[in-house]
Amino acid sequence: MKNFIKVLLVAFMLFACSSCGLFNTHYTFINSSSYTIHIQPNGQVWLEFYVGPGQQYVLELLATYSSVQFLYSPSDKVYPVDGHNKTTFYNR
Repeated sequence: MKNFIKVLLVAFMLFACSSCGLFNTHYTFINSSSYTIHIQPNGQVWLEFYVGPGQQYVLELLATYSSVQFLYSPSDKVYPVDGHNKTTFYNR
């Protein structure tokens, strides 16, 4: 019985943890380039958007994805660098 209570307590703490990042549903796009970037989903369900120079956009995912798949332009002027739950764009 004590083991069941311990397992139940651990499960409750995991589900109650909203700020610990284990179940993160946000992904941030940071534009460190001098171009406006058009970002659109690649086989996932979320809306496309634009990020201006020096701005960032936080994507709130409607479903839990293990990664965010996207297309971006102008791909000949900028390149992405992926981080933990974020992508930063720089000038080429």
